[in-house]
Order: sequence, then C-alpha cells, then structure tokens
Amino acid sequence: MNSNKNLTKSILILLIGVIILGFTSLLAIGLSNKTSATGRSGAVLIGKEAPRFIAPIIDSSEKKAFVSINDFSENVLVLNFWASWCPPCRDETPGFQRLYKKYKNKGVSFLGINIQDGSSPVDAINYINEFSVTYPNVYDTDGSITVDYGVTGIPVTFFVFDNKILGRWVGSISESKLDKIIEEILRNDINVEFGENIESFRSLN
Repeated sequence: MNSNKNLTKSILILLIGVIILGFTSLLAIGLSNKTSATGRSGAVLIGKEAPRFIAPIIDSSEKKAFVSINDFSENVLVLNFWASWCPPCRDETPGFQRLYKKYKNKGVSFLGINIQDGSSPVDAINYINEFSVTYPNVYDTDGSITVDYGVTGIPVTFFVFDNKILGRWVGSISESKLDKIIEEILRNDINVEFGENIESFRSLN
C-alpha cells in the first residue's frame, strides 16, 4: 500500500517538474525572440552611411515643408523613431525636448521620425503639442524610412555624425543616459552600438 502511495507521489512530482520545465522553456524562447527583434533593429547599419531621405515636417499649419537628413550633416544628429500610440515613446519624449534645448546651440540636432500615424496625422500633431516639442519631426508616410533603417520596433534612437551612423539605442532611453551619450559623442569617446532597454521595446510585427 505504501509503495503505491510512494509511486503516485513520485509520478505527481515528476509531472510538476515537467510542467515547470516546459513553462521555463517557453519563457526562455519568448525572451530570446524579443532580444533577437531588439538586436536586429538597425544593428547592421552601425558604422555605415545613414540612409538618405526627404520627409514632410509634422505641422498643424497648411504650409508644405520638408526635411532632409542632409540638413544635419554638420551636427551630431539624434534621430528618434516614435509613434503616438507607443507608451515608452511618451516616457522619453520630455527628456528629448529638454536635451534639445540644452544642446541646440552646441552642435547637436534632434529629429523625430513618426511612423504608423500617417493615416491619422492629427494624432502625431496632438502628441507634439502635448509635450511641447519644438525640435523638428517628420512623417514616414510610406514606411520607407523605417525599412531603410531596419527598424523592427519602437522607440529606436540613432546617433549620426557626418552622415555616418555611430550607434543606436533600442527601447526608451532615460534623459540621463541620453545626456551622457551625447556628451561622450561630443568628446569623441563612445561606442553606443549595443545600447538597449528590452522591456520598453514595442515590436512593429
């Protein structure tokens, strides 16, 4: 009788172990996929020439205006991909605005690339007004800029100088970290190739 109880107990323990192992494996696969998506986002462009583009400025007025990445070739360019529906983008935008004001006369430019709001531009305009953003932002109207930069999710921030991509940060970036990176770039003393915040990365897939 005792042997049957012991056998039943052993089987239950084994089943629980199998369930836990299966759950752990699925979790590991999920995290691996998320990390892979993060790692792919623009990684192949680091050290290469920044893809060229011309895009319309987000503006609530009727005037038509466009921005080219070539307009920023003499400055360090902080190039940020975002969308109005992206919570991590909302977290980092106030810091971007403050640092834009800090560095705008120190050889650093900021440019926002809005994606997936093209069908409802009012959302992008409201977003910019909500955070009182004064640095230029443009629409990626057909998704070509997103594709050219290999962006697989948002937010993603590229650091460009002399039309060359120095590195990129995937996921939201804190104001203090962004400030540190900019300072180090200005001192020519940084490699930002692998910067990331996986938990705040929103895949576009």
